Amino acid sequence: MKQKLLLLIAVLLGVLAFVLTATTIQKAKEKIESQLIKVQVIELIKSISEGEKFTSDHLKAKILPVGRNYFRDTKNLPYSEVNRVIASKAAKSFSSGKIISSYDLDRETLRFDGLSTEIKSGSRAKTIAVDAIASINYMIKPKDKVDIIATFRFPDQRGNQALDTITMTLLQNVTVLATGGQRRASETQRRRVSYNTVTLQLLPSEVDMITFASQKGVLSLSLRNQEDARFEKNTQSINFKYLQENINEFNKRREERAMDGTL
Repeated sequence: MKQKLLLLIAVLLGVLAFVLTATTIQKAKEKIESQLIKVQVIELIKSISEGEKFTSDHLKAKILPVGRNYFRDTKNLPYSEVNRVIASKAAKSFSSGKIISSYDLDRETLRFDGLSTEIKSGSRAKTIAVDAIASINYMIKPKDKVDIIATFRFPDQRGNQALDTITMTLLQNVTVLATGGQRRASETQRRRVSYNTVTLQLLPSEVDMITFASQKGVLSLSLRNQEDARFEKNTQSINFKYLQENINEFNKRREERAMDGTL
């Protein structure tokens, strides 16, 4: 009887030890997982031979849970740099399933990460001069969306030769490619960096218009919410007379939006 009791106690202790071990392992796993982030890397989905050029058919994005310093500690490339890989040659033969690193690319054909790889096909990059006011006190960052505002002085259209000042919105929802020499907005950046130029992504016809406008007037930028892609249909050209006649209407609209909580 005593032996059976000891055996039962031993079994219970074994079960308890197993449960405690499993719990400890689970907590350790949860702690590790809480410290991981998900990143997109470049996965090879089609075998490739040495010297063969990578195409979009060879590559796809793969999500990996990794440590925060993953790209610093490895040479694996983030999927955001897939355009560097496309048209580059493979340094040697690789099978599908491989995660692409910079070591896997032939250095002579590697497309280095210049600004041209970030410009959408059919668009152009155009740089304009800005100051603290035009750049929202240097708070505009790469990848932000902005409207371009222009102020001109020219003779009144009614025939009066006195110079009239007019302000108007030229373009809406324009992507910022770079601020000064910075092409990526660092999430950890604490100190605001000043700059005197902003590079915008424009259509070819818009480049001509913005070039002309920058020579004949003063350009400034209006920062948009990233999720707001709406275009205002009825933009106005504002001069002093228009402002006098419509200022009450402007404040009426603000009052209405303040009342319904959308201001």
